[in-house]
Amino acid sequence: MLITGATGFIGSRLAGVALNRQYVVRSLSRSDWTGPPAVPREQRYRGSLPEAIPGEVMQGVDVVVHCAACVDEGEKIATAVNVDGSTRLAALAIKEGVESFIYLSSQSSRPDALSIYGKTKYAAEQVLLSLNEINVIVLRPGLVVGPGSTGLYQRLNRIVGSMPVIPLLGGGRAIVQPIHVDDLCAAIIRCDELGKTLNKATLKLGCPQGLTLAEFLQAIAQARLRGPKRTLSIPLWPVEFVVRLFERIGISLPITSGNLKGLKSVEKMDTAADMARLNLILRPLNEMLLN
Repeated sequence: MLITGATGFIGSRLAGVALNRQYVVRSLSRSDWTGPPAVPREQRYRGSLPEAIPGEVMQGVDVVVHCAACVDEGEKIATAVNVDGSTRLAALAIKEGVESFIYLSSQSSRPDALSIYGKTKYAAEQVLLSLNEINVIVLRPGLVVGPGSTGLYQRLNRIVGSMPVIPLLGGGRAIVQPIHVDDLCAAIIRCDELGKTLNKATLKLGCPQGLTLAEFLQAIAQARLRGPKRTLSIPLWPVEFVVRLFERIGISLPITSGNLKGLKSVEKMDTAADMARLNLILRPLNEMLLN
């Protein structure tokens, strides 16, 4: 199994799970690392998308799990990494006779996505699903939670833990469909096991019922602080203005403009049928947030 983005939140966790399942794991990442995951040195390849991909990285590979992505950059860079890079990676996989290509997409993926991330993820999906020489499976997880998160979930945790009042952007009405990173890893392994029976499938994964962002933030407070916190509803437009201003001058905030666009456009996914197809049962929400 070749895992791109093996130093990231999902890729790192998946590498550990796959190693425990007796996979020979190979990684493609921009830099080396110390500590977990324990991918053998000889199986660690350095490179970056879209062009700097070592030609030998696909040799002997059975399945590619493409986790690497550009999240918070401009459209030109995001298109180069997410679309062109994914296309080139798949072409190399086809050239070396790789059986399956599992693509980690996003709940925000749609043709009319407001965020650059969602737009480029959708474009990459369309290119990959048009390929006939390799088994392609697209996964659209909801909000991935769990230890080691470096994305939106980490930012939400920080907001709940550090602020006396939880700000509810847009009234906290956005829909959240969480999935624990270990449940997502189990789904990825299952996709590899089912192989060609899932060819060209786009599988939506996450809590079927969903909950509002307001409910999710209170669930974090309940799980981690043992009680609810006061909330304050805030319109999105002034927050968007401030975030864009700070991003222009190079100051990072707990939330990005891409996150805000995602909150405005996210739609509830029908996940039950796809998870049943994988025989995937999610852990309860409280357990997701504690572990």
